[in-house]
Amino acid sequence: MREERKSREYMPGDVVRMELHVENDGANLDNAFARFTHERDQQYHLILAQDMAAMIRGEVADGGTENRVLVEATVPAAIPEGEYVLEQVHVRCASGRIYRFTKGMLPSPGARFGVVKEPAGRMVLKGVTLMD
Repeated sequence: MREERKSREYMPGDVVRMELHVENDGANLDNAFARFTHERDQQYHLILAQDMAAMIRGEVADGGTENRVLVEATVPAAIPEGEYVLEQVHVRCASGRIYRFTKGMLPSPGARFGVVKEPAGRMVLKGVTLMD
């Protein structure tokens, strides 16, 4: 019996990070993003974008390259709670050529995360210090 894994949960202010593994014919990548949409209302979405410094390039046996690209985004306060499902990934080469991977082409079509409400408990100010 396979154990069902609970999706990760984030609240406003948390950073959602995902690593993309992209293999190609040796082209230089320029940027990438991943778009997650709300499971019940597609008008709500979160786009994880790539930081150029967060790309690692390596060689593969057939002469191509494999790139590990980190994409991330901060969960905004205005986004509704619920499950967000990976809808698409776009990768752009330095030449301007764009590769679009949609639901049927994604290696992990079930990639998802949940957005939950921020805790509204008490907060205690433990001290203050004036700084020079």
